[in-house]
Amino acid sequence: MATFFHIQRHGRNNRKVDKDPDRSILPRTVIIFGNPKAGTLPMTKSATLAIDLPMKALVWQDNQDRVRLTYNTSEYNAKYVLPRHGLYASDDASKALENYLTDAAERSTIN
Repeated sequence: MATFFHIQRHGRNNRKVDKDPDRSILPRTVIIFGNPKAGTLPMTKSATLAIDLPMKALVWQDNQDRVRLTYNTSEYNAKYVLPRHGLYASDDASKALENYLTDAAERSTIN
């Protein structure tokens, strides 16, 4: 089960400091989330992993007013994120993360 650690609303913060509508940012919200049970052990093996964990998802509005959800896939994490910290994910761990992210994305984007 994921824990939500922080929600960063970039558009709202931009409007607080810049009132010029030509420089306004459409809604962009970063959600920082993770599972301390799953993430703590890898971070004990590589301190630099803390730059990439907890995981993040971006909810954003495009210029056609569509709302999008963007996040790093389990494949991306296994191929790029973990190796840059000297770590590797098992196939089982990658599959479990893929299933979790897919399920969370589907539940989050139901119309």
